[in-house]
Amino acid sequence: MGKEGEASLPKPAYIPLIALDNFVERLRATGIPVVIDSNLTQTVSGGTASALMSALRFLGLVDQSGRPQDSLRKLVAAYHTDRWKDVFGDLVDRAYAGIIGDLDLTTATRSMLDDRFRKHSKAAGQVLDKAARFYLGALEKMQRPVSPHFKVRKARAVVTRKSSRTTDGKPAHQQDGDTVDPSVRHIRLQLLNKPDVTITLPSDFDAADWTFLKPILEAYIARLTSPVSKP
Repeated sequence: MGKEGEASLPKPAYIPLIALDNFVERLRATGIPVVIDSNLTQTVSGGTASALMSALRFLGLVDQSGRPQDSLRKLVAAYHTDRWKDVFGDLVDRAYAGIIGDLDLTTATRSMLDDRFRKHSKAAGQVLDKAARFYLGALEKMQRPVSPHFKVRKARAVVTRKSSRTTDGKPAHQQDGDTVDPSVRHIRLQLLNKPDVTITLPSDFDAADWTFLKPILEAYIARLTSPVSKP
């Protein structure tokens, strides 16, 4: 494809789906402003704010100037109602029609899905992976039937008991025959008078990934610990 053709390709949403969910929830509570701009996304990092605006444009929720469209008003109005699945589903179907095409989502493999994103959008590298995850997350949220080949392998579970050593000097939970997944690393954090927290990260996790992930974690933890979320 020539440069002209590549320039016309869309850049799909590549933020974590929870970031969009939190944003819509916020608009539901505060109302939709005349323009969606940096003042409204200042609670997240610059990279995530930029990615959020890109996602809003791709989904047709705002125009290039950040002006809210009717689709955003309908989505916000449907939040936490029985209409959410249908309204969100119609939105996603329209946005991804040119990327997914006639791909059978009930039998396709992840590589086939990635190939659609690679050929029919500007997504590449890590952005392609994040874009595909957003789309798969949206399908799950809409409770759509999807291919079992889309399932992502879960990280290997980590033993949570305190580390001890055997007579041969090896950690008690790592014996001969145990396999270590080189694609992930585990970080165990100790909390005062509480169980340890174990975080699993990809081995190539870097500062840019942390900048992207930090506000998402903060928003998620804030929701979990808010008085409204507690029984």
